[in-house]
This record gives sequence, structure tokens and C-alpha cells, in this order.
Amino acid sequence: MTIKPKGVNIDKSFTVSGVKYIG
Repeated sequence: MTIKPKGVNIDKSFTVSGVKYIG
């Protein structure tokens, strides 16, 4: 699992409190 500090990856997934969302 990739955790980003403020959360926007190149595939538009993001993390909030270590929980990964794909969107």
C-alpha cells in the first residue's frame, strides 16, 4: 500500500489516514 502525505497519485488514488481510495 502506498501512503502519500496529501494523497494524490498519478492514477488519481489518494490516502486518508492510511486508508487508500481509488477514484
